Order: sequence, then C-alpha cells, then structure tokens
Amino acid sequence: MLQILYFGSKVTGLSIQVELRGYAQLVSSGKVNLCVCEVATVADIANIPTGSNVNIPILLYLNTNEKTIIEKLRGMRVHGVFYPPINGDAMKKKIDQLLNLDVPIATGGANDFERLKIKILAKTENVPMLPVIVNKIIAMSKDKNVPMSAVTEQVKMDQGISSKVVRMVNSPFFMLREHVSSIDKAIVLVGGEAVKNIALATATNSYYNKPFKMYDTTGTALWAHAYMVAVLCEMLAREAGADPDMYFLAGLFHDIGKIVLVEFLVQIVHDAQEERAQIKLDHAEVAGMIAERWQLAGELVQALKMHHDPQDNVIAKTVFWADRLAHFSKKRNDADFEAQFTDLMEKLVKGSGLVIKNVAGLAEKIKELLKAGDIIT
Repeated sequence: MLQILYFGSKVTGLSIQVELRGYAQLVSSGKVNLCVCEVATVADIANIPTGSNVNIPILLYLNTNEKTIIEKLRGMRVHGVFYPPINGDAMKKKIDQLLNLDVPIATGGANDFERLKIKILAKTENVPMLPVIVNKIIAMSKDKNVPMSAVTEQVKMDQGISSKVVRMVNSPFFMLREHVSSIDKAIVLVGGEAVKNIALATATNSYYNKPFKMYDTTGTALWAHAYMVAVLCEMLAREAGADPDMYFLAGLFHDIGKIVLVEFLVQIVHDAQEERAQIKLDHAEVAGMIAERWQLAGELVQALKMHHDPQDNVIAKTVFWADRLAHFSKKRNDADFEAQFTDLMEKLVKGSGLVIKNVAGLAEKIKELLKAGDIIT
C-alpha cells in the first residue's frame, strides 16, 4: 500500500483516505511515496515541500479560488493539481502516472502540464467580472414578475449598450427593410426578447478584444460566432419549451474559455482535441471555470464544461448542435447547401435531447438565419 505524506485539514484528510481506501494510507511522517498538500489558505502554502532535496512527487489539493493564493502558487514546483470534489479514481490515475514516469521528477517533463494548469487557473481568475448591466439583465430575466418592458428600459439607460444594439439591429443579419435609429424602434421591429439578448451579447464583446492567431481567427469573428450559436440555442429551446434564457447564455459563453487559452497555445488549433494535445485542457473546461467565477447557475456551468462531450446533458447537447449549425452557415452559398442542411437537421433532432414540436417550421427559421448576412459590430 502506498504511503502518502499529507498536509491539510482533518476533514479533507478523512475524505481522501476514504476515497483511497485499500490503495494508499495518509501519514504524517516516515518513508513515503508522494506528498499531498491541501491549499485552502495562504498559510497552507508554507506546508508545500520545496528545495532541491525534494525527491517525491507533490500533489496539491486546491481547495480555494482565492486569486492571491493562486498567484503565489504559480512559481512553485509541483507535479499535479486536483480540485473539489475529491474523486478517488481520478486521484489514483494521477498518482499512478506520477509514480511510473520514465524521467526523474526534478526534470519536469510531463509535470510541466500541471504547472501550466496552475498558470491557466490564475489567468482565469484575472478575467474581468461580467458588466453590471449583464448581471442586471440576467437577474431581471429570472424574475417572472419583471415585465420585458422593464428589461428594455434598463438597456435604454446604458447609452453605450443602446448604441451597440441599434448598430447591430441594422446589420444584414437581421434583414430589416427599414433603418433603426432607436431602441424603441428596435423593439417594434425585432421584439423585446431579441433586444435584450443583443444587449447581453454586445455588452460582452469586449472580452474578445485581443488577437486570436492561435485559433486562426479574429476576436470579432469569434464573438459573432458565439452570438449565432446563442440565437440558435434560444430558438431550439423555445421550440422545445425549455428555458430560452439559459440556453441563450450557454451558447453565448460556450467559447469564452478561448480568451484565456489563446495566451498559452504555441501552435494553431482548430478544435478542442488539438487544444488538449497541446496543454491537456480545452476551452470548454476553462469556460466552466470562468462561469463559476462569474457565479452563473450551476447547470449553465456544467453545460459549458460538457459542450464538446455532452453525454446526457441536454443543454450541452443543444450547444454542440447549434455550434455545428453556426459553422455550417459558412456554406450558405454551396450548391448542395439544402441537402447538407436537411441531413444536419435530422441529426440535430435525434441528437439534441430536445422534444421539438414543429420540426419543419423550426428548420425553415434556422435556414433563414443561416442564410442571413454577417453581423457588423
């Protein structure tokens, strides 16, 4: 049985011991195979073994999201990190990997990925919180006693957001036949719900104001894609009687993890699999971390984390298929667009997990959306 030198609280130690029963034993001294340190406070950092004479793997149980603590950990030499909730199988897998490395612990090697994870987590903690107006709109939308008129009045109070909404409504994407010069006119032509969602989208586009060369795209294009996915998610949810606001946010934030990961990639990537090949993380997992920091709903956080591997999560499945539809919109001028679209919609209906009431009607609405012009921001 493995012997693990443990530093941390009694409660956490007991939980770890239960999860590792029959596999490892936690001890406070003697000959050991590795060290596990719980870090929940700044004072806990002092328990982490350091120095050139440390010849055993060191695992951190990071039991905090405190920014100052994570910053202090960035330069420390550790060989693995795991997070709540404690998962015995995941711990065993990580320990087995560490104890069977072909290179000496001191040389780093595969452990560089774990140190990179700490840096990514620190960067995630530096992502600015959601704008005040976004939190207000989300809170008002949850309250069934708040009329849509109150939400749109909130949008009108923010001149910066209002001007962005008006500009976006006038883009080819909305295919309007007359010019819109005010929020009130926008509400008449596209509806209060649409204006609310456009406000959410335009209020968050500043997160994409950076280069995205490692994703072979631009921030504007990435944001426009996120909005397209959000609109598709809302359409699907509304047709199935699900919560359109929750699904819209899932679509809007599904790629938000890329604003962090782009700073750590060294080669161009085109999908989540290529992200994981480089840094053992993908943008979906990081999106979940950011959503947790923003204190978004738990089911939304989970959907963001799972949208490239949805399993039985219906919101994540919807984002997955909406993402495919949004990418497919680039083929709007292809000769076989109609045939490809029909095939994709059949797969969506079977795979989304939603019970769609009017498939034919929804398909026509989605086709019209995909054939619309680009968004101008």
